[in-house]
Amino acid sequence: METFREKVLSSMRLKMVFKYILIFLFVPAVGTLLHEFGHYIVAIVNGYDAYIAYAYTYYEINDSAVAFWALCGGPLATWIQSLTAFAIMVLYYNKEKRETMTEDLPPLYIFFLIFFSFSIRFIFNATSYLIRGSSIMDEVRIGYALGIPPAIVVYGSALIAIIFLIIAIYRIPKSYRLILFFSAIFGAMLGYFIWYEILGPIILPVP
Repeated sequence: METFREKVLSSMRLKMVFKYILIFLFVPAVGTLLHEFGHYIVAIVNGYDAYIAYAYTYYEINDSAVAFWALCGGPLATWIQSLTAFAIMVLYYNKEKRETMTEDLPPLYIFFLIFFSFSIRFIFNATSYLIRGSSIMDEVRIGYALGIPPAIVVYGSALIAIIFLIIAIYRIPKSYRLILFFSAIFGAMLGYFIWYEILGPIILPVP
């Protein structure tokens, strides 16, 4: 028979699961828009008009060098956000601080973890490329622009993201790893569907 303490712990874990699902529900939308803003800012700074839709940035640039950097702007923005958050988690939340996380992860830690999670985009894109061989994703177009096989950029980016993801998971206290991992996956998948299939096309439609 389940003891009172076990019931309390079970209830706390359930609340934690729902909390993380709700938090990571917003990751696809926020991560996508910040990524697109990377494309947008390069175009605008160089004097070109640009428009951000829910999953794309539209611009017409007749300078090949500027066009290349506008293309790289999205992935670079994602890497800068993700790796900055990762560096802060590694430097600030050392082993001693992590061992004090007995009740839940600190809100600021979760905040940086969310920004770091944007890098999972590269893993998702690599999986999509493996299955469908898409030619429109940024990494593929960057590969063509550099004159190298797109797979190098696609899978190279995914490999780097996987390495950092493994390190990040390892640094999360053991008691939270499974709860956070599966809650984040479910929340992000649900958020992806909501943003890309329902809300995104309504809020920021394709022109």
